[in-house]
Amino acid sequence: LTLLASDGEWRSSDQIPRRAVEEGRIDRYGRIDDDSGGSSSRWSLVGELHRGDATSLSELRVYTVRYRLDLFSDFTYFLEDPERGDQFEQLDQRWTFGLKLARRGQGELGGRRIEWGAGLDGRYDAIDNGLFRTAGRERTSTVRADGIGQLGASAWVEGTLALADGLRLGLGVRLDHYGAEVDSNLAANSGSATDWLLSPKASLAWRVADSTELYLAAGGGYHSNDARGATIRVDPVTGEPAARVPPLVRAWGSELGVRFARAAAYHSTLTAYWLELDSELVFVGDGGSTEAGRPSRRLGLEWTNIWTPRRHFVVDLDATWTKARFTDPDPAGDRIPGAIDTTVAAGVALVDLGRWETGLRLRWFSGGALLEDDSIRWGPTALLSARIAVRLSDRLRLELEGFNLLDRQDEDIAYFYPSRLPGEPAEGVEDVHFHPVERPGARLTVEWRF
Repeated sequence: LTLLASDGEWRSSDQIPRRAVEEGRIDRYGRIDDDSGGSSSRWSLVGELHRGDATSLSELRVYTVRYRLDLFSDFTYFLEDPERGDQFEQLDQRWTFGLKLARRGQGELGGRRIEWGAGLDGRYDAIDNGLFRTAGRERTSTVRADGIGQLGASAWVEGTLALADGLRLGLGVRLDHYGAEVDSNLAANSGSATDWLLSPKASLAWRVADSTELYLAAGGGYHSNDARGATIRVDPVTGEPAARVPPLVRAWGSELGVRFARAAAYHSTLTAYWLELDSELVFVGDGGSTEAGRPSRRLGLEWTNIWTPRRHFVVDLDATWTKARFTDPDPAGDRIPGAIDTTVAAGVALVDLGRWETGLRLRWFSGGALLEDDSIRWGPTALLSARIAVRLSDRLRLELEGFNLLDRQDEDIAYFYPSRLPGEPAEGVEDVHFHPVERPGARLTVEWRF
């Protein structure tokens, strides 16, 4: 049994316009709207049961969560309301109930080793959700308010069969059901939505040498859209007709890779992958939300490495490269705003030095296009962190961490859209809006076991 509870409130900047920093209106860690921030709480109770023997294992997990988020944001400042400003409140309160049931086992089929698994997943969310116009955190109007009941359920089965020495075939299939009931303050946007999706999966792995394995995998999957988008008929802001989106959006993908392992000294995996989505989720900067967008395709490479050249000394390196593009013709262009081209995560660590551990870690990403035509870009970003830990006794452990040790003035994430600051034209100014990376800082953790 696990019981977790968290509660917090904060005041913090949303993404801020680059021009406001360059003109000296605010510093990199300032904010245009001093009331941006919010509060959130989350309680969860999880129970797990595991039972098994030499050839099989059964697992049951049941959980319930009580969650609340009250978030005040302001992305466009005085573009829509020059007098009171464009602040808005998002409220989400929900109960979540769920279970996961799985059984796995191993045996023989036709004299060949087989590993198998089957399971059921279910989750129900009872949600109260609202979007409100506010000024100084006081509500001035209701954009929309919804009560939502949302059910997700799935059944899956999988198996891996040894076809020959060093050759394995994996097959699986997953059936997903989605159902939602939306009760909106605008009757036209109330309704129900259901969807079913069957996702087959297959893989083949061939051990070509004691230290090297090739593998090929392919299959289907999905991402889900907001239930309110699946029942909407009228835009609650403009009153104009709005297009509905499917609850579940199909994804197809495949990967081809090679794994290499030399005892405990070096492990490496190189993978080429392809992923195609029927609809890309795109962030809308001036609304602070995501919406269903155009179909997309990603082609990429991933390379992961762990090297232990000497006892106690560990080096790791992960790198990715991705070409992300919309696949339908559009004069706006084919780049996916916000999709990052290249990432690198690397670290060195000294471990198991008696009571001591220490390490350095670098995180770098290239940034990418902010507009479909690639005319505006952001990045790169680099962050270096370090840690040192000491165990003073069986019960007491201290850890000191340092962040952004290079004092980089980079952007954690960025968007491009119009906003309006005081004194600017009524139509606003199109600009890059960004979150800065964290300041150089430190954190001390004291751990006591009892």
